[in-house]
Amino acid sequence: MLLFEPPKSAVIKEKDLFSNPNKITASWLGFLQSGKEGKYISNVPMLIYNDLKLGSAKIICIPKSPDEWNAKFRGKSKLQKASITKTLLSGIINRQIGEKYFKIYALFQLLNNKKYGTVKNSTQAFPSTVQIYLNKGDTWRKIDQKKVLNVLEWQRLQYHLASVSINKS
Repeated sequence: MLLFEPPKSAVIKEKDLFSNPNKITASWLGFLQSGKEGKYISNVPMLIYNDLKLGSAKIICIPKSPDEWNAKFRGKSKLQKASITKTLLSGIINRQIGEKYFKIYALFQLLNNKKYGTVKNSTQAFPSTVQIYLNKGDTWRKIDQKKVLNVLEWQRLQYHLASVSINKS
């Protein structure tokens, strides 16, 4: 369904989502849920990228070894988890942590897809065409494009990317 090796022409450099850290307006560790099935993947680093001229993206960083990854958070206090999260997300943005530990995807919605809200406050306007990119160093390769009609499809798309990535690792 997704995740093919794109042709060289699909490589973009003009939309490097980590080149301007000021456009990263939120970051957290969260979970991806399959939808009604109730399956989930936890402790997934996520970021929101906003460009007032282009659009916004939800960036999800899928751990290559989820069991080992989740073990790092067991028994930690909220304060310890917050400290780990801050360091981790800074390392991802600065490219010190990346491909070795994660598959990093951006689900990009063009500004003209927005029907409500502002780019700063919302990355989920539906229906929307979502461009899916895979990060490779300082480039993002477009690997797919999907029409997303509602929140449930948005959740399933993210979960599908994660589960396919984990199964390929």
